[in-house]
Amino acid sequence: MSRWQGRIPLFVGVTGHRDLHPEEVPSISRRLRTFFEGLRAALPSTPIVVLSKLAEGADQLVASIAIESGCESACVLPFELAAYRAAFSSEAARVEFDRLRSAGVLHELPDVFDGTESADQSYARVGHYIARHAMILLALWDGANSTRPGSTADVVNTRATGWVGPGVGIVHHLQVRRRGRDRLPLTEGEDRHQMRAGILAERFQSLSASDAIRNCGWSNAEEFNSAVLAGKRIDDAQGAQPFALIHDPRFVDVAAVLAAARSLSAEAQRAVRRRKIMLQVIAFFAAIAFAIIFRTNGARILLWIYLGLLAAALVLRTLMRRQNVHRRYLDYRCLTEGLRVALFWRLAGVQSDPGVHTITVRLISRQDPSLTWIASTLSGLAGWIGRLELPPGFDGCDFAAEHWLGSSTSNDAGAQIPYYRHAAQRRRRVAAQLDRIAHVALICGVATAASLAILPADWVGHAAPTLLAFMGILPLVSSTAGAIADLPEEFGVARQYEGMADLLEKAGERLKASGSDAERREVLFEVGTAALAEHSFWHTVFRERAPESRVRI
Repeated sequence: MSRWQGRIPLFVGVTGHRDLHPEEVPSISRRLRTFFEGLRAALPSTPIVVLSKLAEGADQLVASIAIESGCESACVLPFELAAYRAAFSSEAARVEFDRLRSAGVLHELPDVFDGTESADQSYARVGHYIARHAMILLALWDGANSTRPGSTADVVNTRATGWVGPGVGIVHHLQVRRRGRDRLPLTEGEDRHQMRAGILAERFQSLSASDAIRNCGWSNAEEFNSAVLAGKRIDDAQGAQPFALIHDPRFVDVAAVLAAARSLSAEAQRAVRRRKIMLQVIAFFAAIAFAIIFRTNGARILLWIYLGLLAAALVLRTLMRRQNVHRRYLDYRCLTEGLRVALFWRLAGVQSDPGVHTITVRLISRQDPSLTWIASTLSGLAGWIGRLELPPGFDGCDFAAEHWLGSSTSNDAGAQIPYYRHAAQRRRRVAAQLDRIAHVALICGVATAASLAILPADWVGHAAPTLLAFMGILPLVSSTAGAIADLPEEFGVARQYEGMADLLEKAGERLKASGSDAERREVLFEVGTAALAEHSFWHTVFRERAPESRVRI
């Protein structure tokens, strides 16, 4: 069972000094409690997970207050547990570490401990991991520079120099004093690197919880999580497909988010289509009512029907704009594609931790800042998988070939080749049927008008009013069917789908012909980047259009 039932957690990373000034601890604690309680109040549907080393000092203080405030804690180990416990300077720190560790999750990095790196290098590896994968980095920092790898200044510099995805760089800086020293102001004579750290200290000011949420665009993720809770769509069986063989709990967590994003994306797509059809039908009947009123000076009831239809159309358009169904569809589809690539890449060993940067850059770079939450989600969830435990004899490349690519005859509903083939066929079939209705209605309208123009009046007789009505209604039927079909776009999207299916089929053939795992991983990397690039194009093109004007891809 997944930890968050398909919801997206907000990861808050922690970096800070081990030797906080004792006189400042009560004040820091109050500020931290206010911050976490503000996050919890503003994000009732979002799990909040604090990532830290649980080192003595700042890490343990933040984790303790976060747990008290109803948040979760995850300890990211720099090296093996026994060796890490032995590295604490006091028994009290070890006792607090054990208490906090038992209340949260023990998280191991994807890299295997090999014992060849120094303690500072291990701490730096964990600090850089937290800087890359946390949505918000909480820095309890005095603002002074340090050249030591893994120091607080090093982690903040890592965060600031673009190791995370585009637009993801929120740092909540709590300026603190260290035991036995005060931060001194920088002077012009100090070196360039140290001056840079001072600039960073001034740049990252202390934020309120609402500011942090707004800056990382997390209101959209909260909307996603609320929809997951409201719909209760994700069960164990659905979340496990097609990953039922993978029992690693953190992988299951991410797979459940993928299932939720896929479900919500499909639901939003259906809502866009339904509302577009409703708008066209309302316009059709409003035009008929207007024509009857115009030609017959009809009863007042027809005028009220006409006004009611216009009011219904206005209400529907307003709801579509306020609910942002179109935006949610595109965003959730974007999230689905990114998570799908991240999971299959990870299983196939294409890329582990660094792969998240490729995913976020390929998928949402050069797009608007409102997509920051998707970059944050992909970054956080890709890192959450950690060290992955796979079944004996598991071949990730074969698994990706079967369940990611599939084939034209595959029965796997999640495989992409049959999905694109069936989606293209369905779009062509529906568009062709509506086009046929529009064409037949137009022909009938022309025939009706021609009969009225050619036939003598005494031949038409009492049928003339009926024929006139048909002459007006049939072009409306034709135009309504054409508007619902939106033929150029429907056939264009069908061609895009067929192009993606062709690309994936060629990749499948290359996988079968590959002679080594390295070649197969290279093919899967190319498949993932191509899929992300194509989806980025779709998202860019369709996001800017009015939500009621097109049926979306």
